[in-house]
Amino acid sequence: MNRIKKIFLRKILKTPSLLGKFGEWEGVKHFEKKGYELIAKNVTFKKIGEIDLIFIKDKNLYFVEVKTRKKVKNQFFKPEDSVGKEKKKKYHYMATLFVKKYNLSDFRVNFLTLSIELDQDFNLYFEEIPF
Repeated sequence: MNRIKKIFLRKILKTPSLLGKFGEWEGVKHFEKKGYELIAKNVTFKKIGEIDLIFIKDKNLYFVEVKTRKKVKNQFFKPEDSVGKEKKKKYHYMATLFVKKYNLSDFRVNFLTLSIELDQDFNLYFEEIPF
């Protein structure tokens, strides 16, 4: 890894909002490598919330919540642990609104948390957790 990239990643690790945006960007690359097509990013519903990423693959819609964290030795909590019942409930409601708005009722709807951990050597670890 080149020096500039390391400096950039160190800065990201210290800034939560940058770490989140970096995770979303890496999440898009992760899913696109697997043949998913990104159709929307950061879709906001007033007074409800935001859907991070929406993909299509094989007549399936995937609504994805991305959680990115620094990987810490002996860490008890994983990134996906921060997606609680209320967040999942909002995601289901926002997905319903999105499907209705864009007339996508012929697609099967899926919900995923993409857990991304970044270690001290800047290696990325991805895990897809259905909800």
